[in-house]
Amino acid sequence: MSVFMQDITEQPHSIAELLKKSASIRKKADGISHRRVLFTGMGASLFACQPAVLLLRSRQLDAEFIELSELVWYEASHAMDYYDTVVFVSQSGESAELINLLERFPAFIEKSVLVTNNPRSKSALLIPEERVFEIFAGEERAMGASKTFLNTALLLLVLASEWSGEQIPLNTITECVEKGLKLEIDSLTKAIESSKLPIIVARGFSLGVAQMIRLMLAEIPKRNVEVFSGGAFRHGPLELLENDPLVIVMNPEGKTSHLMDKLADELSGKCPVVMLTNSASEYNPDIHVIRTGTGLTEELAPLTFLVPFQRVANELAQRAGYNPGEGVHAAKVTRVE
Repeated sequence: MSVFMQDITEQPHSIAELLKKSASIRKKADGISHRRVLFTGMGASLFACQPAVLLLRSRQLDAEFIELSELVWYEASHAMDYYDTVVFVSQSGESAELINLLERFPAFIEKSVLVTNNPRSKSALLIPEERVFEIFAGEERAMGASKTFLNTALLLLVLASEWSGEQIPLNTITECVEKGLKLEIDSLTKAIESSKLPIIVARGFSLGVAQMIRLMLAEIPKRNVEVFSGGAFRHGPLELLENDPLVIVMNPEGKTSHLMDKLADELSGKCPVVMLTNSASEYNPDIHVIRTGTGLTEELAPLTFLVPFQRVANELAQRAGYNPGEGVHAAKVTRVE
């Protein structure tokens, strides 16, 4: 079993460990100002922020996310003046951009929150302990976030739900991830492997997960896919249908599911279409439907869509002669900006 696959199979346990701490996480979050909140990180850490930011903004709270490297060089002064709280997300706590910012702009420390898998990291030692949130994912061996991504996204959603004053039902997320580890993936693997142009189309709470899938497929099997929002795909990229793409539609039950249903149905006669959904609805038989996250809310279901793609990434890497989770040019922790 590859190190990446080991990390993947440990995800239900890691999530369960985090959920045991949810009450204390909420209590800790309650004392932190959330009138204006900026979330920032790199790669998987940044993508994990997007569902939490959307939840806060959809509840009329002032929240935003930005890539940490851009914050360091272009927006640090504005962020310092405007935001009450800056949530730094770094699984290692040692990312070059994070250390750079805290050393160059120490005034950030008093308004910082750190979300990390390493509470003994350099950045964690700079930030007050009561503002450091551990994700409890355990050791992650592979290059390519799996359990750290899911635990980070879940913890951030817990923070956001506490700040928005509403609870997200988390009681079945572990079970849904376990089911995702048992889904048949041969058809999806073959579809991605044979496609010259895989495209993921997503909206809302699925967008950050779609970007994470894109990153993971780049890191593990070294393959590229395109990601578009559902609305943006109709504004020009529809012309890519001329290249016979594989279109993967991420479609949790929610505000825009009817729009994604319509898009998938329109595309099904023009190119291969795969749909990830937690809906029990019947679909056009030309659409390959993968159901996961049954019973979860629109905020949570997309996190379970990631799981079958993790297994696909592992399989594609092995078929291509790579050791899944081993970098060729990149590293698990990026220490040089």
